[in-house]
Amino acid sequence: MVVQGATTPTLFSRRIESAEQLAATRQSAPAAFVKGERVRLFLTSPDGVAVFTARWKRRALEGKAHTRVAAELKLERHAPAAPDSDSDWRPATVLPANEWPALARRAADLLTDPTPFAGTLVQLLNFESVLYHDDAGVLRETSLPGRPAGVTLDRTVTADEFAAAIVQTLEERGRAVDCGPVFLLSPGLDPARPDFMLVDVSRKLTVYLSAPMPPNDPRGRPRYVVNAKMLGSLTVESHLLGVLRNPVSALGRLANVALHAADRAVPPLLPTFPGPPPAVANHPPMDLGRLERALNRLTGTRQTRGTARLLIDGGQFFPVLDEALEAAQTNIHVQVSIFDTDDVAVDLADLLRRRSQEVDVRVLLDRMSSLAAAASPPASPMRDGFREPASIRSYLERGSAVKVRSYLNPWLSADHSKVWLVDDAVAFVGGMNVGREYRYEWHDLMVELRGPVVDQLAGDFRLAWAHAGPAGDLGYATRALLTPPRPTGAPPPPEAIALRVLKTQTLDHQIRAALFTAVGRAANHVFIENPYLTDRTVVKALIAARRRGVDVRVIIPNRNNMLGVESHNFVTANALLRNGVRVFIHPGMTHVKAALVDGWVLLGSANFNNFSLRLNQEVNVATSDPGFAAEVRTRLFEADFARAHELLAPIPVGWTDRLAERVLSQF
Repeated sequence: MVVQGATTPTLFSRRIESAEQLAATRQSAPAAFVKGERVRLFLTSPDGVAVFTARWKRRALEGKAHTRVAAELKLERHAPAAPDSDSDWRPATVLPANEWPALARRAADLLTDPTPFAGTLVQLLNFESVLYHDDAGVLRETSLPGRPAGVTLDRTVTADEFAAAIVQTLEERGRAVDCGPVFLLSPGLDPARPDFMLVDVSRKLTVYLSAPMPPNDPRGRPRYVVNAKMLGSLTVESHLLGVLRNPVSALGRLANVALHAADRAVPPLLPTFPGPPPAVANHPPMDLGRLERALNRLTGTRQTRGTARLLIDGGQFFPVLDEALEAAQTNIHVQVSIFDTDDVAVDLADLLRRRSQEVDVRVLLDRMSSLAAAASPPASPMRDGFREPASIRSYLERGSAVKVRSYLNPWLSADHSKVWLVDDAVAFVGGMNVGREYRYEWHDLMVELRGPVVDQLAGDFRLAWAHAGPAGDLGYATRALLTPPRPTGAPPPPEAIALRVLKTQTLDHQIRAALFTAVGRAANHVFIENPYLTDRTVVKALIAARRRGVDVRVIIPNRNNMLGVESHNFVTANALLRNGVRVFIHPGMTHVKAALVDGWVLLGSANFNNFSLRLNQEVNVATSDPGFAAEVRTRLFEADFARAHELLAPIPVGWTDRLAERVLSQF
C-alpha cells in the first residue's frame, strides 16, 4: 500500500515486497524473544531453523524518553531451543510484513502538519521522503527534488522521531487488541540488508536490528593499516613535518596548550547554593547595542553586513550547497574538519572533481579528524555495492584539478572550521562536515551568507590555504603582509543585517570572550544547544545566569558519538537541573552549536567545550538582528524544545559517569 501520489517504493511501501525475496533473505516467519538488552530471533531457513542474537547497551533515559539503538544480529552456532513460558525470555508479537505500510501511514499522520502543503522531510537510513497534505486533506508522499513548487519544508523528522511515532502507534494498537508490549516488525527499509525493528512500548525503546556487516574492518580496510596511518599522521606529519614547516605557529600552539593546562590544573568547581533557585524574573532583555560595543573592544572584531539564511539539517543544506557548487563561475573553496570516505562524501567529491575542470577548486581539511572519521564504522548502511576509497585526498586529486591541502595537528590542535565559499560571493558556515551523519543522521545547521561579510571569510581562507602549503609560516606571513586589501564587493542588498565573524585561533579566543560576555550580561533568556557541554566554566555561567532570574534552557542529545560525553552530559544535566536550568534531551544526536542570549545569536563550528573555545581553529557568526534572532528562536529552539524530552527528575548516574565528567571537563 502506497500513499496517494507516491510513484516509487518509499516510506510506506516495503523495499522487500515478495514472498520470494523474504525467503531469499531468510526472514520467513520469525519468532522473537527478549530478555533485558538481548533479543533472539528464530528464523525459518531452507536448512531448518536459524537462531540469531543481538545485544545492546541500556540507556540512562530508557522508559522516560524514547530511545532508539542499533544492534547487529549474529548467528548462534549452537542454536538453542525456543524458551518456554517459565523462562525469563519474553515473547514478542511478530507482525506480518504487510502491516508495515499501515503502521508507517499512522506514524506519518502523527508527524505531519495538517496544514495544506506544509511539508515534513522524513530521513530514514538511505532515503528521504517529503510528506504533506493537499488542499483536500489527503496525505501525500514525494521525493525531495520532486516535491511540488507549493510544498514548503517546515519540519525535518529524524529516524529517532519516526521510531517514537511507531512506538505511539503500536501502543494504540496494543491497547486495542490487548497484546503484549513488545513487537517485532520487518519494515524492509534497507534494500541491501535484511532488517528488523524491535519495539518495546513499555520501555519506549526501539532497536534497529540489521544483518551482519561484511567481515574484517567495518570500513573495508585492515585495522592495522588504519592505525598506522593515524599514528604516522600524528607523529611524522604533525610533530615533525608540521613543526619544521611551521615553527612559529607550532610554538604558539604549544604555548596555548600550556596556558590551558595551567588554567585547568585545578578544575573549576560547580557552585552550590542554599535553597531553591529563584523564579524566572522575566526582566527586559539587555541592551544589545551596549553588548555589541563591548564585543568590539573585547574581541577586536567589527560588525559587517550581509544576508543570513538559516539551513537546518542535511536535507535543507546539502541540496542548496549542490546548487551553489553547480552554479560556481570562478572558484570553490572548502575548509572542513572532516571529509569522510563514505558514499555521501564521495558523491560530493565527485561533484568537486567534475567542477574542477571549469573553476578553481581547493579543499583544506583537518588531517587527523578526517582519518579518524574514515576509520569509524557508519551508523547507517551505505548504498548497495559502494566501495570506499582508501584516501579522500587521493580520490579528490586523482584525474581532476582539485587542489587539496591538510591542516596538520601539532600538540593535538585541530582545524574544526566548516566554511564553504563559492565565487567569493556566497559562504556557508556552521557545524556540518562532509559525511553520512551530517546528510542523513544528525540534527545540525549551517548559515548561508552573502554580501560584504563573505569578503572577510574569503580572505581568511586564503591565509589558511597559504599556511597549509609548503612554505608554512613563511607563506602565511608573505600573504598577510604583501597581499593588498581585498576590494569590497557589490554593496549589500537591502535585506542585509549586521553580522560579526568570530573565531577561535591560537592565543586569540574571540568566541569564548563573546559567549561569556553575553551570558554574563543576560537579563531575560539564555538558550543553548550543543552536543559536547564539557566546559565547567560555561556551566557555571549558565547557573549564575539562572540564579539572577534569567530563563536558562539547555538542549543536549539523547546519545553522543564521542566516548564518555554522554555520561558527562548527563552528570552536567543533573547539576543544571538542581539549579533551576531547564534541560531538554533531544531525540538522537544533535550536533547543533547555537546560543540565543536576549536576542543575540551565536552559530557556527565551535562547541561549548575547551577544545573549541581555547585550542582548535573555529569560525562562528553572530548577530543582534531581531528578525534573524526571531527566526532562530522559532525554527531552531522552540521547535527543538517541542520535540525534545524535558528533564523533570535527575538522570540515574554512577561512579563511571562522574569519572567521565571529571576527566572530560578538561577538554
